[in-house]
Parts: sequence; C-alpha cells; structure tokens
Amino acid sequence: MARSDSPASQQPFDNLLVHPELDRASQRRDDDAWAEDQWRSLHRRAIVLAGDLGWTPGGQAGWLDDSGLRDIEPELVTKWFLGLLDGAPYFAVLLEQGETLDADETHWQGLRGIASTLPAEDAALFAHGLALAHWYRLHRYCGGCGEALVVSAAGHAHRCRNHACDNDTVFPRVDPAVIVTVSRGEEVLLGRQPHWPEGMYSCVAGFLEAGESLEQAVRREVMEEVGVKVHAIRYASSQPWPFPQSLMVGFHCTTREQDITLHDDELEDARWFTREQIDQGIEDGSLVLPSAISISRRLLEEWRDGLAKAE
Repeated sequence: MARSDSPASQQPFDNLLVHPELDRASQRRDDDAWAEDQWRSLHRRAIVLAGDLGWTPGGQAGWLDDSGLRDIEPELVTKWFLGLLDGAPYFAVLLEQGETLDADETHWQGLRGIASTLPAEDAALFAHGLALAHWYRLHRYCGGCGEALVVSAAGHAHRCRNHACDNDTVFPRVDPAVIVTVSRGEEVLLGRQPHWPEGMYSCVAGFLEAGESLEQAVRREVMEEVGVKVHAIRYASSQPWPFPQSLMVGFHCTTREQDITLHDDELEDARWFTREQIDQGIEDGSLVLPSAISISRRLLEEWRDGLAKAE
C-alpha cells in the first residue's frame, strides 16, 4: 500500500488540497482599496472556474496571468482573492453565464477527477477556489431579512445590504466531518457504500451533529454504521474537502469487538482486513482503496505503517 507516484503525492504537505505556503493575508482583506490593488497587479494570476468545473487545458490547471485576465469582461466575472505567493496575488474567478474561455468540454474538469494528476500547489488552490465559489452560489441572500448580500473581505465574507439587519456578516460555510480507522489487533475495519466503484473500501466517516464534539461524533458514527464501540480515539490530521464544503477531521481508534452489524443503509458491506489481505487484494484487483488525494488513504497508510497505535 505504497504512496502514489503522481505529481500531487510528491510534496511536503500534510494532506493534499492544503497549501501551507499560501499567505491568505486575512488581516488585510477587509481593506477594499488594498484588495483592488491586488486585482490590478501586473503579477496577478487566477484559476478559472465555471460551476463546479475548472479550466484545465492539456490536463493542467489553466492559470491566467494579467494579460489573459484582461480579455475577460469584468461584469461577467466574480473573483475571490486566495492569497499571496512570493508576493504575487492569486485569485479564483468564476465565469458567469455567457462567458467562456474554451468551448472544448475536455478542457473543463472537476477537481475530484484531476487532482491526483495536478501539482499539489495547483490542486490546493483549485480546492480553495471551488469552496468559495460553491458557497457564493448558494448564499446570495440574507437568511435574516432576505435582502441581497454584498461580497466583502475580498470574497471571504458577505454583508447584508440592510443596515438594520442583525445578520451583518456571513462567512463561508464549512461542514465538519469525522473519518476514522477502527483497528482491532492487526486488523482494520473498512466499509463500502453502494454507489462506490466495485471493490472499493474505505474508512468509516460521517458529519457532526449540532452540539456534538468530534470524539462523540467518532463514537456515534462508528456505532451507527458498523455497531462497534470504540476507545483510544486519537486525532491524526485534517483536510479541506470541497465536495462541496466539508472539512474532514481524521482519527485513529481501537475496539475490542469483532462482530459487525450494519445498522442503516449507509454501507452495503463492512469487514475486517489484515495488512496481508489488503496487499493481496490490491495486487489481484479485488480491493480498491480511496484515491491518493483523500485523507482516508493517508489514514490507512498510517495504520499500515504502524503509526496509528494508541500510546
């Protein structure tokens, strides 16, 4: 179960879809004049989005520089400042209806399908832009008074036009979810959902509920899906997951129980796997693990390498 040799896996990031070198300049985004200066910079670069797709000519992220951005009609573009890299401002731009860069459909792809082939830096910025674009499309009006919202903070907040409304500022929505390896001795518990590709198994995962801690969510989700009580819950790492607006929080835990009971329709199968069974399944094609871009793959690799044991 070795790590992939794809460009996106050969990088120092904790998890893919994360860019640790990006300066988000959050302390300056409320300065509209500063934000506009960044947009007018001759060094600006932008990744281009249309709906949930990104412009990927030749299978690569289609970054536009200043000269390319001048060819796009300003009134047909919504833009978000992503951050600074080596002093240059990076943006995501969403093309509105009627604007196009390339009619070739193969040049527009979803992040999930192409992230593993992109340079890690591009995949991370793609994910950042997609999350903001999705939030923008679904939050155009105030939930308090129904008035239209105005983009602010260089795209990282919305403000209500109604000055009398208590709902003054709206920030991007993020849905936290837990994802966890459950181990028992030298075995790990993996399950599969009905719509997954044939042979694919992965870690147990699920969204948090209101008033619930991360650890409580781990216990509840594992019990709901496979009927197993867990202990020794240990945080591993996290990953933004813009499909469409999640934050995956990874854990390792253990159990003394062996019997698996599927309580709902979330999983169609779940079973215990040894390291040897995983290796054999991958070799003969009977087992498919999650994509290398996902935190679930990293969690399984940590378990495989013995890094998931409770202290």
